[in-house]
Amino acid sequence: WKVMSKGWCFDLLSQHQPLQILGRGWRQQFPNPPLFTADGKHAYLGDLNGDVKEFKYKVYLVHESGARLAFDPKISNRNGA
Repeated sequence: WKVMSKGWCFDLLSQHQPLQILGRGWRQQFPNPPLFTADGKHAYLGDLNGDVKEFKYKVYLVHESGARLAFDPKISNRNGA
């Protein structure tokens, strides 16, 4: 992931993991925690992509002004397709 909105980055100081995969079975597809660049603009997450399934995830962002946001989109695995 890359945060492209000006002034926003992953909330690396949050009480939450800045990028969380949610729901059942996610540990088999995403066995390692995400990695973040020091500036909080990029996150890397390995996806084994072995199940055809959608996984919800939550992203915590912070603005340079101190404002915080949380989004919960989905990752759609297609088993390599």
